[in-house]
Amino acid sequence: MNSTPRGVLTDLSDLSWPPISEVRRWRRAATALVLAGVAVATIGATIPRGRIVEARKFVLRDAAGRVRAELGLMRDGEPRMVLLDARGGTAWKAP
Repeated sequence: MNSTPRGVLTDLSDLSWPPISEVRRWRRAATALVLAGVAVATIGATIPRGRIVEARKFVLRDAAGRVRAELGLMRDGEPRMVLLDARGGTAWKAP
C-alpha cells in the first residue's frame, strides 16, 4: 500500500508548466527573431541613401590607371569638363 497521503506532490516534474520543450521552442523563436532584426538593421545601415560627394575636382581613370575625364573648376572659378582619348589627348572639352 502507498504511504503517501492523497494530494501530496511526489514528483517536482508535475510543477513544470509550461513544458520544458515549449520553453525551448519559444527561446529558439525569440533568438531567431532577434538575429533577423539585427541582420535587417545591419543591411539597412550599409545601404547608402542620399550620399553627397563633394570635391574641388573629379578625375575618372580607366582600368589601366590613365586619366580619361576631368571635372572641376578653373582658377577663375569657371566650371570645366575635359574628356580624354586612350592616348591622353583631348577628345572633348567645355569650355
